[in-house]
Amino acid sequence: MLCCVAVGAGVVLDAEGAEAPSGNGLAAALEENARLRAENAELRVALAQVLARDAERDAELEKLRADFAVLQRMLFGRSSERSRPEPPAGGDAAGDGGQGRDRGSGTGKKRGPGARAGRRDYSHLPRFEVFWDFPGGGY
Repeated sequence: MLCCVAVGAGVVLDAEGAEAPSGNGLAAALEENARLRAENAELRVALAQVLARDAERDAELEKLRADFAVLQRMLFGRSSERSRPEPPAGGDAAGDGGQGRDRGSGTGKKRGPGARAGRRDYSHLPRFEVFWDFPGGGY
């Protein structure tokens, strides 16, 4: 039979047989613990700085998006087909130069949805024939 025995370096057993760290190992663990606490504090400070910078950038991005939206509205405006112009505020309909008039009220004809589509009507124009004679019979 083969038996294997392992010996731990720097481990001292107490009276009950459990491992008790030696004085040298305890001092090293306490020293490492203090170093980790200092590093943790430094990382907390760095995290706070990064979060503050991130909040500033979010605010700046929101401001730039609002400015961009204003510039887009200035450049492109609204589609004239989608919205009708509103009458000017505070002006009466008689003194604004005819701007408050309803469209289509000038001719008396009511235009339907397909009034502008299709061919124009030229039946009211006079008709006459013209003969053109080209030399060589060309068109």
